[in-house]
Amino acid sequence: RVHGGIGSTAAALTFDKDFQEERRKASTKSEEGVTRGIEMGGKSLARGIFGGLSGLVESPKHGYEQGGAKGMAKGLGLGVVGLVTKPVSGAADAVSFSAKGVQHSLQKKKDVPKK
Repeated sequence: RVHGGIGSTAAALTFDKDFQEERRKASTKSEEGVTRGIEMGGKSLARGIFGGLSGLVESPKHGYEQGGAKGMAKGLGLGVVGLVTKPVSGAADAVSFSAKGVQHSLQKKKDVPKK
């Protein structure tokens, strides 16, 4: 739970609505076991790293298109913030998804009737 909270906080600090929406959609998918949890965690980590790096270019570009040089400066600031917060969010989600996958697998084993 703590990992999910860290991931949510870091995602909110990105100020990137698209990143937040992608993260929200990914978090609604089921982690049916260890393998699926690790897979989802790896994708989340990759999304965070890629989002952080691409935002460093895309945010200033988008800012410039919206508000000229002033918008570009704002976009650069958002890109730098996202360079840190998006990978942190992805890493926290990776731990959370993996842990949920393990928990789900253990719960399934516990629920199997003994002969």
